Amino acid sequence: MNRDEIQELFILAADVDRRLPDTARPKHPRSIDYGYVHDLADKNGWGDVRLEEDERDKWEALKARVPAAEMTAYEKALSLIATCPREADRRALWAWAKSKVGGKPFARWCRAEGISRTAGCNRKNAAVAFLASDEVQADASDEAHLDCFPEVEVHEPAREGVRAWNDGELPKVDRPDLRDFEWARRMSARHQKKRRARAAAAA
Repeated sequence: MNRDEIQELFILAADVDRRLPDTARPKHPRSIDYGYVHDLADKNGWGDVRLEEDERDKWEALKARVPAAEMTAYEKALSLIATCPREADRRALWAWAKSKVGGKPFARWCRAEGISRTAGCNRKNAAVAFLASDEVQADASDEAHLDCFPEVEVHEPAREGVRAWNDGELPKVDRPDLRDFEWARRMSARHQKKRRARAAAAA
């Protein structure tokens, strides 16, 4: 992908992000639209105009859904931006893309960040240049050509009667070295010595 394609991808991803439902937090109870499903008895007395409006509303709701191809592009943009090492560059690229689809203007975002618009554009361009680099493109092409059916290691079925982690081949011997808490005693003595020194200095 070249720089123009990457910018177009992120503009599309910002548009999809804007259209996705905000499910990160619960809605305020007063703003919930529970909707109402009308049955045939309700629609009998409506007339042609009201029936057309209801049918149009139903299709508009279906059109508002994000298509699968756009969701794929959105996920691709998310996986690409995760490879960008600098957080400032990532945030500038997202802010620029959101400004292209009706979000906060990029210049205002730059002022809120305490930087000039030129610095914001430089950060955005750095992120795009990194994503267009040969190294990132090679990694993306390697992931795209992964085998859909990787080899799966087949494990032997568990023996009957094995009910715990130590029912198998592990030796059941006593290990007193695992119960050695000498380090804890040393730390406790050191803390007590410090406490006594502090108490003596305060007295």
